[in-house]
Amino acid sequence: MQMLEPSEFLAMMQNHWRDELKRLRGKPPLWRCFDCKRWIPREELPMKCSECSGPPLQGKKVGYRYKKILQDAMVCSHCVNKHDHLRKMVLDAMMQAYAHGLEKRATMRAMGKFAGAV
Repeated sequence: MQMLEPSEFLAMMQNHWRDELKRLRGKPPLWRCFDCKRWIPREELPMKCSECSGPPLQGKKVGYRYKKILQDAMVCSHCVNKHDHLRKMVLDAMMQAYAHGLEKRATMRAMGKFAGAV
């Protein structure tokens, strides 16, 4: 299996979600890039870096609990290759997709044999 760079993986995901991202074009951005500090447009997918993210902070009190404020480090497609630890996350996602494909093929093979026996 060929090892993908995080930017290549992100480009594949943007291509996959192209239609949904077109509908979000023009809306205000939600995230700022952790590295270059530019606002990430809605038609561009960022990648969440769990190692660079900070711990959840205690926000205002809602009911009897405090609302958690998440400090998510979102990285744009230009800066994603700077984070070497994201390569492991991309590899894990590729392995999960491969395992899911194997399970799906095994299920289809089993259903095909079952349908042919009846």
